[in-house]
Amino acid sequence: MHLYQRIVESTTFLERRIPVVPSVAIVTGTGLEPLAGRMKETQVIPYDKIPGFPVSTAPGHAGKLQVGELGGKLVAVLSGRWHHYEGYSMEEIVHPVRSLAKLGISDFILTNVSGSVNPEMKPGQIVGVTDHINWMFDNPLIGENFEELGTRFPDMSEVYDRKYLEGMSQCASRHSIPFKTGVYLGLSGPSLETKAEYQLIHNLGADLVGMSTVPESIAIRHMNRKLIALSVVSNLCYPTDQIGKTLVEDVIAEAKKASTALGILLEAFCSDVLQ
Repeated sequence: MHLYQRIVESTTFLERRIPVVPSVAIVTGTGLEPLAGRMKETQVIPYDKIPGFPVSTAPGHAGKLQVGELGGKLVAVLSGRWHHYEGYSMEEIVHPVRSLAKLGISDFILTNVSGSVNPEMKPGQIVGVTDHINWMFDNPLIGENFEELGTRFPDMSEVYDRKYLEGMSQCASRHSIPFKTGVYLGLSGPSLETKAEYQLIHNLGADLVGMSTVPESIAIRHMNRKLIALSVVSNLCYPTDQIGKTLVEDVIAEAKKASTALGILLEAFCSDVLQ
């Protein structure tokens, strides 16, 4: 079974379980699952029940699709994602978002937890991603292209929707949630970065560094869907002479502390910005 057939198989299953197409899909990152608790009338489908969906093994990733109301809109939340470091191929990593796009969802919100190489972006800060640098040295579009999904050479000059980013910033302002914007650099992981690597990432012009989001963003734009990405800063990685060891437990704890503000922000965005 080739790539497109697997997507159709997943979508056919979801069509039977989700009769009304949600307005937006939200992907949650490490430790950010609590924001799904703001949803009403939630339907839960474990990933291992959906044909073609990989199983998330990363800490802080629940591994389930939740469908319910948020901000007056029907939303689909992928609680937990997949990473290259888990051994999944790029094709497997982006399969769920491709399936939701094929289902008919036109808007996507990706969330993640990141390290900051910009001293002005502190732990707990929510940052809207304006652009990304793909340093995973792989791409989900490598291989046969299926025109049913998108063009062979999709434009990536504006991956993240500017109007949605402006709307998110306005929602943050109305709710007194500190909000910044910046560039995200994606690495494969799972080892965290050395001090020399943090310095290089800073020199490249990135503000944030993490191990996700970039493959999904590429696949979503390939399918010509609108996209916004939000990053919760978990730890400060620059200046390099001021950083210490990073523990995954601390990253998850920082993300959970920020999940309440992130939930308020996403609910406001669904209510006030999405059509």
